Amino acid sequence: MRRKHSRSIRHGRGRFAFTFAVNQKLQIKPLGETVSLVGFNESESILEIYALQIIFSGKKLTGDYCAIDGEIGILGRDVLNEFSIIFDGINLEWKEQK
Repeated sequence: MRRKHSRSIRHGRGRFAFTFAVNQKLQIKPLGETVSLVGFNESESILEIYALQIIFSGKKLTGDYCAIDGEIGILGRDVLNEFSIIFDGINLEWKEQK
């Protein structure tokens, strides 16, 4: 039987995701809800949702976010839409455009 998810997010509509390693350090408790994330290759991941306040580039962002298994987090549209950011993929750098 498939568990009903409270939310479903398809590629292109991303949310910020932090890593399980960060969650272990901060010992954050999930809300008890899950989200179904669907990638570009149509793979699906079921993740728990956490209520967080993050500070990114000096701005406080409050919302519901999920934890992923990986070494780095993911900046979703909910974060990226708040800033004008220049990405330098060759040098693996970024900076905020003011």
